[in-house]
Amino acid sequence: MDASRRTSNGWWVRRSTGLLVLAAVLALLWPIPARAEPRFSAQTGRSCGACHVNVTGGGMHTDEGAAFAHDALPTFASAPAFEPWIAPYARIGAAIRVVDQVTLPAKTHQGETEYTAEGSNAFTMRDASLRLRVDPIPDHLTLYLDETVNAEGAEAREAFALLRIGRRGAYLKFGRFLLPYGLRLADDRAFVRAQTGFASTRREVGVEAGLDLEPVAFAVAFATRSPLENAALEGRRLAATATVTTQWVLGGLSVAWDHTADTLLPFDAVIAGAHAGGHYGPVVLLAEVDWLHGFDLTDDFDQLMVYVQASAEVYRGVHLRAGFEAFDPVWALPENERDRFVFGASWFPVPLLEVRAAYRLNRDIPLRVEENADEIVVELHGFL
Repeated sequence: MDASRRTSNGWWVRRSTGLLVLAAVLALLWPIPARAEPRFSAQTGRSCGACHVNVTGGGMHTDEGAAFAHDALPTFASAPAFEPWIAPYARIGAAIRVVDQVTLPAKTHQGETEYTAEGSNAFTMRDASLRLRVDPIPDHLTLYLDETVNAEGAEAREAFALLRIGRRGAYLKFGRFLLPYGLRLADDRAFVRAQTGFASTRREVGVEAGLDLEPVAFAVAFATRSPLENAALEGRRLAATATVTTQWVLGGLSVAWDHTADTLLPFDAVIAGAHAGGHYGPVVLLAEVDWLHGFDLTDDFDQLMVYVQASAEVYRGVHLRAGFEAFDPVWALPENERDRFVFGASWFPVPLLEVRAAYRLNRDIPLRVEENADEIVVELHGFL
């Protein structure tokens, strides 16, 4: 690395890395009394598989996850009014997420040149899904379907068979599923999800093997890109993760290889990351950093993604949060970084309902004026 590159990127590295290290150190050192999102895993000291049918997190809840959603989350707790087990071996679920996003006008300057972007406001349906779990062989074989529903029809986000082997936490999963990597965040726009390619919108079919021995879990998966996502692109990915989740710490390491075999734009990437979290009383900390090395026919490049979030339950069911994200799309280019600060709140008034509001403070280079527009986001999230 030459001196000019070190100088141009040094300030950003010190800032983002310093925030990550601070969060990670606090998460590792603060004592955590025991009491599906990653923040709830960090808060309770339980692994993702304890609260979700999918061992690596997300989607339909298990009985333990449903009990947590009814008893621990809402301001006004109540007994379940609906029995999701429609038979001793079958359970149904659903989720809906509606978002109102206000993008504020933006204005930037580069020298004497001024760039402007108009504001906008739009309602979007981020998620609408129906879920079904069938256990033809209880405790051994689970069939799971998470079907996304929209105006254009329906498509399986996840559809897999989960085979549990023995009583030591070993499992085999095959079908369509979200690959195991990093924190399973609900926000697909987070740089650590969108830029690494591990957002929930990715559609792939493959096989995963793992060992879930709380507090330690391992998973490795191989998948090919689904033709339904983009028939013009053929690709395959390999991902592996190792995590530890205890009443004192949440942490893990992830690695992945991504290959796109398109004849016009072949692309390969190696991705590596680490995440950590923990809580002290009502304060929950989460952090993740990822490094991507990509190369195609003509060149190679490096990218860096950082995510840090602190949240606190200030009143039963009411959570405040503040976060910082950073993304360097081309490490070798100076002054090309993107920053995002997020300040928000969420409220679980009653079981199975969440109301969120957030202000996103976006910063990018002046030429990309749209990426400098701040946002106000209000979200309604219902789940079963």
